Amino acid sequence: MTAHVRPDTIERLALPRRLVGRRSAYRFAVGQLVASGDMLAVVTERRKTAAGREMYDVTVMGADYGRPHRTFLGDGLVAAN
Repeated sequence: MTAHVRPDTIERLALPRRLVGRRSAYRFAVGQLVASGDMLAVVTERRKTAAGREMYDVTVMGADYGRPHRTFLGDGLVAAN
């Protein structure tokens, strides 16, 4: 019989070593300023696809682009300084 437990209630150290997953870091933090080409945006949300790729929801800075909320793959963004 399999016990179903919510992942946020499990102690990571209580699991067998082979079941302890690695916590992968994201390239960009929520609230970070990013760029795609000449368009500047702020990261509002991030998630991973089923294939493990990073997806970011961003809010575009400025009204010239028509659509203020967009979604990008992590490969299409760079950190803006």
